[in-house]
Amino acid sequence: MRCRHAAFTLVELTIALAIAALLTSTAIQTWSRHHERAQRAAVQAALVSTMVEWERQYARTGDSSASASVPNHISGYHLITNPCEDRALVHCVEVVAQPVHPGTGCGSLILRSTGERFTQIGNARQPASRACWP
Repeated sequence: MRCRHAAFTLVELTIALAIAALLTSTAIQTWSRHHERAQRAAVQAALVSTMVEWERQYARTGDSSASASVPNHISGYHLITNPCEDRALVHCVEVVAQPVHPGTGCGSLILRSTGERFTQIGNARQPASRACWP
């Protein structure tokens, strides 16, 4: 009687590892997109919060040059308040979230006190798309 050892062959092991690698790469890509969207949502909430704080200070003091307290807990972004480029400070202020690493697809997220939303990559500013501002 012949004794046969039960084991995996090299081909079977290679196929199993290839399938595991494929599933892992798909999971990492999905997680990465989800993480980016979650971080962008946190930044959008911080932009709105900063804008509300600026408007509250303006309503309380009447001073449009008073800077709002900018939260510094948003990882991956710097938040800055500026007057709008084409309007007087009394009429418009904008909060800009600049990414620390410029690899994000949306670039800087900009919220104006007029309700306008923009994205800016380099010097090109454009109205925000639904992918960047849902």
